[in-house]
Amino acid sequence: MSSIAGVYSKRGESIFQQIIKMIRETLHRGPNFVGVDLNHNIYRAREIDRLSVQVVEGSSGIGVASSTAGQPFSSEELEVSLVCDGEIYNKEDIEQLTNREILSDKESILRLFEKFLLSKPNISYAMYETIRLLDGVYSFALFYKNSFLIARDPIGVKPLYLSEDKSRIAFASERKALWSIGMFDIQTLPASSWAIIEESGVKVNYLESLKEGYNRKVSLKTAQDRVIKLLQKAVEKRVRNERVGVLFSGGLDSAVLAKTMQNLGYKPTLYCSGAENSKDIIGAVQAAEELDLPLKINYMTIQKVEENLPRLIYMIEETNPSQVSIALPLYFSTQQAKKEDLSFITSGGGADELFGGYAKYIRVLKYEGYEALHRELFRDIKEISEANIHRDDAASMANSIELKLPYLDYDMVKYVTSIPPQYKIARTNSDYIRKFILREIAKKIELPPSLVNRPKIAMQYGSSSQKLLEKLAEMKGFNKNLSKEYGYHSALKLYIETIARTKGVPGINPELQKLVHKIKLT
Repeated sequence: MSSIAGVYSKRGESIFQQIIKMIRETLHRGPNFVGVDLNHNIYRAREIDRLSVQVVEGSSGIGVASSTAGQPFSSEELEVSLVCDGEIYNKEDIEQLTNREILSDKESILRLFEKFLLSKPNISYAMYETIRLLDGVYSFALFYKNSFLIARDPIGVKPLYLSEDKSRIAFASERKALWSIGMFDIQTLPASSWAIIEESGVKVNYLESLKEGYNRKVSLKTAQDRVIKLLQKAVEKRVRNERVGVLFSGGLDSAVLAKTMQNLGYKPTLYCSGAENSKDIIGAVQAAEELDLPLKINYMTIQKVEENLPRLIYMIEETNPSQVSIALPLYFSTQQAKKEDLSFITSGGGADELFGGYAKYIRVLKYEGYEALHRELFRDIKEISEANIHRDDAASMANSIELKLPYLDYDMVKYVTSIPPQYKIARTNSDYIRKFILREIAKKIELPPSLVNRPKIAMQYGSSSQKLLEKLAEMKGFNKNLSKEYGYHSALKLYIETIARTKGVPGINPELQKLVHKIKLT
């Protein structure tokens, strides 16, 4: 769990305090240790204040806030250092390949890069070969000589943002870090890519990506068995022997995940947040009883939502009401997990896009057929990082909890995108069965029948988070007439953007400052 950042000055100006600002803004992603490499001089500390008082000059540098010590990692053989947010699962394989002991999974990246660059002094070759051999989720930056080499994992589970102006180029794990140093024209480094940052600018290089075609000959049974094994392996990579929590609604995705863990010998704690008597709370209680697993419930109330909403909006950097209402129960559940000293939590995120869980997929199938359905599913997986993962990552990291997504393991994604769409949404005489193969898998792993057939309910409706937000906005006087006065179609959107304006989110209508008196800030 980490936050990474870097600044490259085109004019040779000192950038140390800018990096400190960026790290300070995102300490929630790695609250225990901080470190900076400025012009290849490394400084580490337990507290950001101890680091910030250093008088250090340098025009290029990278920084990190991390939950574990050691970053930035450095090389004894090359002028290169590394900062990384994420987790590498095949450290042991990399130790064998490099023929050396590696203390941290993240350090594996640096040791691979060293090996390949020393064997062939070509940066592109070293980056491609390094990334090709990594199994994990990550965004990282190598500070090599006078350039930065940055990269993201194939699915884009870990975020990384870029910005450039006349005097500098910068990157960070969250946009607010770039806002803190006055950079607002921000782009996302695409998933499955790496970039070189140097005086001439930024050059992005795209890596091998998912293939859109699918295997028409694979049998349903073969596909089921393979997905079961891949999910087990994905869980084992991420959980190992640690305490584990599951974001839980009692729905199919989280229930299959929890049952898989249970079958592997783990006893996960389930976490659910929602309004009292909401469908998610009722479903989670019933499911937890059937699975015989402990369930922690965080009841969302109007008061709790009002107290936490300003921070959540700023943390997820988002004002879309749908996105905020989805993030809200996740935020409360990870808040609960943090109180119980968990360091990470797992989620069923990605299952809807992989297996065909959304209602829109039935419309595509009904009017355009299976080939169009496959294209739609494939496109949604390619875009899942921007659409969903960034929001969920930010909401959980706001509570210093890392979110782990077994369904989005790269081996799982490669395989599931290659199976026929007919296995994902099955046609019956009078209806369509969404996530058909996952329901069949649920039966094979002995999930109780009531959970196998539970219908899909969107999080904002199942938890009643959207109703709570709409009621809160109405209580604060944000109604249709006020929305019309300020040119908004939604009173909730107006309310959320008014809060965002007061929290310093850029790009918000300055006229909304007039409405600040209506809201409560904490």
